[in-house]
Amino acid sequence: GRPAFHKALGVDPTEYDYKVFDICTEISKQVFPVTLNTDDPRFRAGMERIRKCSDRMYALKSTGKLLDKVKAGGNLAIIAATFARMYLLPVNSKELPAASRLEPSW
Repeated sequence: GRPAFHKALGVDPTEYDYKVFDICTEISKQVFPVTLNTDDPRFRAGMERIRKCSDRMYALKSTGKLLDKVKAGGNLAIIAATFARMYLLPVNSKELPAASRLEPSW
């Protein structure tokens, strides 16, 4: 899976993910007036919380036990609440350029 892929490449998954965020943000700046502030510690903490809850949720669901499936549902609720809080975080704003033209950002 994905962990084996990152290990084979010698890449830290979190660093890789944020590099992708940075590239996508640079591209988005060319045509959108707002971008996510992925450097905000609250954003990063939310992403980590979602990752951990997701890992727990899938581990619990895979046991096949009814109680574990209920616990997995609790993790899904935590993920939804975390996402909602992240949705309300301040964004980076800028004025749109007079002419939009996508240029390579990497």
